[in-house]
Amino acid sequence: MWSHGLPLIPPEIRAPIRVSNGLSWRCLVSSSPRSGPAARASAWLAAVLLVVAGLSLASCGGSVRVPEASAPRQAAPVQPIQPAPAEPPGITAEPVPERPPADPSVSVNPLADPAAPGGIRLTRPRGAKSRVALLLPLSGREAVLGAALLDAAQLAVFEVADKSFELMPFDSGDTPAGAIAAAEKAIAAQVSLILGPVFASATTAIAPMAADAGINVISFSNDRSIAGGNIFVMGLLPAPQIVRAVGYAASKDILRFAIFAPDTDYGRLIADALRQASEQAGGTIVLERFYSPQTADLAPEVRRLGDYDRRRGRAQAQQRQAGTAPRRPNQVEDMEDLPFQALILPEFGERLKSLAPLLPFYGVDKVKLIGTSQWDDPSLFNEPALFGAWYAAPASAERAAFVQRYERAFGRRPHRLASLAYDATALAAVLARQPVLASAGSSSEFSAATLQQPSGFQGVDGIFRFGADGAVERGLAMFEIVQRGQRVIDPAPESFAGAIN
Repeated sequence: MWSHGLPLIPPEIRAPIRVSNGLSWRCLVSSSPRSGPAARASAWLAAVLLVVAGLSLASCGGSVRVPEASAPRQAAPVQPIQPAPAEPPGITAEPVPERPPADPSVSVNPLADPAAPGGIRLTRPRGAKSRVALLLPLSGREAVLGAALLDAAQLAVFEVADKSFELMPFDSGDTPAGAIAAAEKAIAAQVSLILGPVFASATTAIAPMAADAGINVISFSNDRSIAGGNIFVMGLLPAPQIVRAVGYAASKDILRFAIFAPDTDYGRLIADALRQASEQAGGTIVLERFYSPQTADLAPEVRRLGDYDRRRGRAQAQQRQAGTAPRRPNQVEDMEDLPFQALILPEFGERLKSLAPLLPFYGVDKVKLIGTSQWDDPSLFNEPALFGAWYAAPASAERAAFVQRYERAFGRRPHRLASLAYDATALAAVLARQPVLASAGSSSEFSAATLQQPSGFQGVDGIFRFGADGAVERGLAMFEIVQRGQRVIDPAPESFAGAIN
């Protein structure tokens, strides 16, 4: 496998890769009967990628069929994109020179063969295309998210794919019916793999028809329950993040846990994960408290969580008995410690910003706060109540470089989920270049055996692989929130040689 940019290769065979900067590359955008902002933006992307980070593209020959957009789509901010036609005109980037010979000092092996008895390698006919569908909400309420994922996927095509790879975006809208219509078009186009949809309901809607067509689906959902059969779930699963965080906390002698969560499916899922994680780590769950997600004012709930009235009353009684005056009215600093050492908070965004300051006010201030990857949000890094809090999330040196390249190409920071589309597209592009493993009645470059290689893959979000149940497994780092930022306090693993959580 020839490596360029950010390859997805088995972690155990990675080697330092040198990209020659001595060659001049250019990509030609085919002149097709299309105009307007979408066409100009795509041409601009092809040009920008040539100079980003000093990259010399070994191959920018993959093609992307970009949906037409009746509404203008600027580089920033992102505007909703209208539904794509059934046969959108294509934008094809082709390399002028041939691919340079491989650097003899670089040892990069093909992806390891899956453990399938009697498997043989087949070579696709010369000129054959690997067609991959990309189902995204390019219209409707989630069009901004869909546009960000599409941008990241195009970035992967220009950086990783060769001319045998064709990415075909389809608008799934924001309903299961829209996803079904998009999947029908993708199947009619004879794709070999479907990337997306984003949401669980849309994924389950297209699963039967994709299975009937013999097509695997890599969904961007984070709902583990939909994985299995031909469905592979690539989203950032919350439960493994809790397992990772609790395991790390236990290594620091933090063994008594509590959870304060909304009474929703998500909150209950996190609570279940905490039970599993604490049992594995030898910890104890001291308190579980749930509140209605419709509750506007969480102050009374936090007051009960911190057992504030009893602890305050006891502190006041002790002070009266000792004849000392309180140092401040709410007596927080004189209260007895809470029975738990760490508090799991499955909230994020504005809700977390309003909740966090209530915790120290009601005496929940001498415990470690623990969250999920949704805390990887710069808007939270200015909240003093969260300083010192921990969360688990994907992390790799490649992600920082990806963010920089994305910003240079599109003029804005990528959505946190954009890396899912990049890694999924890059994975498909790399697999499309490999000889096909024919075994167990399958001869697809995107077979389950190929996708579920035990060694996994390296992406911009670190190492990942698909387990036997079709759910993604990731190497997660531990982060600590500090003033105006975050820092890694325990790095992500670099291989799946041992347990990662």
